[in-house]
Amino acid sequence: MFASKIDGRSSISTEKFLTKAKVCQAPRQRGASGPWGSCIVELPRHRSFRGHGRSRDSHQRRWSTCGVFPGSSGLTSDHGGAIFGHFDPFDHNQFTIPFYVWGGGAEAGGDLYAMNPFTRASPGLSTPTYTEPLQPIRNGDSGNLALSLLGLPVVDGSSINAVQDLIVTLPADLEWNGDDASVGMAGDGTSWRDEDNWTRNGAVDKPFLVGDRVTFLPGASQDSIGLQGDQIVTSVAFEADYTLTGDTLTITSGNIIVDDQVTATISSKLSSPTSLIKTGEGHLQLEEATANLFVSEGGLGGNTVVFGSVVNSGEITPGNSIGTMTIVGDLISLFPATLSMEVFGSDPGVSHDQIIVSGFARFDGILAVSRTDGNEVYAEPSQRGDHDEFSIVRYAARGGAFRQLHYNGVPLTPSFIDGSSLRSHQGGGLFRSVIYGATSAELQILFAEEGDADGDQDVDITDFNFLASNFDPTGGSGPHDWTHADFDGDDDVDITDFGFLAANFAPNGYGVSDSLVPEPSAWLLIVLGLSGLGSVSRRHFGSPA
Repeated sequence: MFASKIDGRSSISTEKFLTKAKVCQAPRQRGASGPWGSCIVELPRHRSFRGHGRSRDSHQRRWSTCGVFPGSSGLTSDHGGAIFGHFDPFDHNQFTIPFYVWGGGAEAGGDLYAMNPFTRASPGLSTPTYTEPLQPIRNGDSGNLALSLLGLPVVDGSSINAVQDLIVTLPADLEWNGDDASVGMAGDGTSWRDEDNWTRNGAVDKPFLVGDRVTFLPGASQDSIGLQGDQIVTSVAFEADYTLTGDTLTITSGNIIVDDQVTATISSKLSSPTSLIKTGEGHLQLEEATANLFVSEGGLGGNTVVFGSVVNSGEITPGNSIGTMTIVGDLISLFPATLSMEVFGSDPGVSHDQIIVSGFARFDGILAVSRTDGNEVYAEPSQRGDHDEFSIVRYAARGGAFRQLHYNGVPLTPSFIDGSSLRSHQGGGLFRSVIYGATSAELQILFAEEGDADGDQDVDITDFNFLASNFDPTGGSGPHDWTHADFDGDDDVDITDFGFLAANFAPNGYGVSDSLVPEPSAWLLIVLGLSGLGSVSRRHFGSPA
């Protein structure tokens, strides 16, 4: 039964022919320009295709079947012919050929270009070269098409349909059973091309065909699957833990589903002609992806390079434990997105997680920090004035800010928020903060100097204002803490706390000057401060009678 028809582009000639599933050499024809996998089983000259053959000069063309597979076959031809000639690349009559496929799974009356919108493009009346990004369908596609229908790899050295990406059948539901002997014949559990590993539309032991919708089911004892060459699927779903290895997996719809409590690892290259969309509450580990990627649900992790932008409304966890995720594009976080980072030491990608964004990073949602590398626990600073900084995200430009900071699973209450930081005081002058710089966002752990009430690594007039507004020598207006300028922890704000502030006064930051002599600004602060605090004190205790 007729299934599909297109106007394709002829290859000039062919070099290899497949006769009854056997590849053999054939003499090169005049004008041959490359080792292409092409026509299959030549039929006698002058035999025309009846029923749906409408090509002009069809009685002078060489018709060739292009499939030897139970239930599937095809027909194409050489280009030109006795009437129109054979060598003018600008004569539409010479380079237009018929290309038919029919059989089980093919759509009656379907259009092969409509079935392959991301890999093929109708040439119209143009003459595209072999280097155009979207190629027309050529008679040279037929060789590797037949091999793909047989579940065999490409013709060695072929350059047309060399990744077997020409789709001629409607997508089927293909389920991986692997070596589960309870479902048909047990496959080897590891090889993509072993048909005994698959169930196709409910029929066991059927091979994968280009464009199938693939689901990996639980039940197999093996969890690592070799792609055995580039593979093209419509979608992929994981209902159990599996690792895919090998060449490139292309997902034409972009849809990846990972079920809850499942970790799917794609160690092969991943691509899509559209955008990749990850759904399901499970976790996806990647090594390399070429497409924009939307994490709609669940997690994304791995020592990953994404050639495209990433939009996250789920959870991103760089590395395998600690590692680096590189985004060659933008990173857009949508609330309630979570960025989960492990920290242990100061070396990015080695002792703490890092994301490198070549473009714009827009922050929102939650930064969740775990102070461990999985084995040892990070020790926070214990010396006054010391701090650790972890460059968690590097970027070319930034917008937005995290709404929440979680530390070891505990949400922290922000003490100070401004356009460049979120600082949370933990007690005794210990601050856990997110600091946004021109090119990076950093997690900062600071054990502040006495006098630095707001944990911004300086002791300045702002800190004095905190002290003045909370001055309470008797503690009657307490409770007080560090952010009120109670630097000695005695639940009052008094002249002793002012002494800490005056001694450490450093409006340009800690340690700017090693001089033991206060700067003039410090002396002025002391004079004004004592005068002002005396006034505050009199108001607290009243005037003498």
